[in-house]
Amino acid sequence: MEINFKNDFINFLKKLREKSIDIGVMALPENSAYFLCLITYIYRENNLKIVELGSGLLYSALWMLYGIFISGKKGEIYTVEKNDEIYKESLRILEEGSEILKIDLKEIIKPFKKDASLLKGDEFGKNIDILFLDIDKKLYLESLNKFFPYIKKEGLIIAHNVISHKDELKNFLEEISNFNKYFTIILETDPQGISVSIKK
Repeated sequence: MEINFKNDFINFLKKLREKSIDIGVMALPENSAYFLCLITYIYRENNLKIVELGSGLLYSALWMLYGIFISGKKGEIYTVEKNDEIYKESLRILEEGSEILKIDLKEIIKPFKKDASLLKGDEFGKNIDILFLDIDKKLYLESLNKFFPYIKKEGLIIAHNVISHKDELKNFLEEISNFNKYFTIILETDPQGISVSIKK
């Protein structure tokens, strides 16, 4: 890789967040994006499988990928987005990023156009290391239940907006608070809050 690879990646991510804001597509606050990067950087497995529901313009997926890269690991990130225009734009972003970074990002990030409510949970196979939820809040619990059988033991479930939308997410929060199934912590990486649950 080129000696300026890290700087190029960070600059690309900053511009992508600005673009997301400009066109009105939600993107994670930078502190939470850094947090996701940290998670993939320190994650114990050397070959990660990540599923992200509600991918937008791939800002958070690319931050997770950056954590994988700088740790020397490998991985695949399956992203799900229901909006047709946003999905098409995300494909263009992968092309642009591949040219800038001199890496075929499409080999690692694999966008999937579908409404998360229509997923069965088995679309991406077994042994999921990380499930990241950032979709319609009413779908959090349903999505977790669908994907639960396919998440590795000691795999992670990460969810955004668990503080700002705690009333809407009451049932989801009750589920991830079940100590027989999960070890969960809620962090204020940004005012909206993020939860991290380890599947027991």
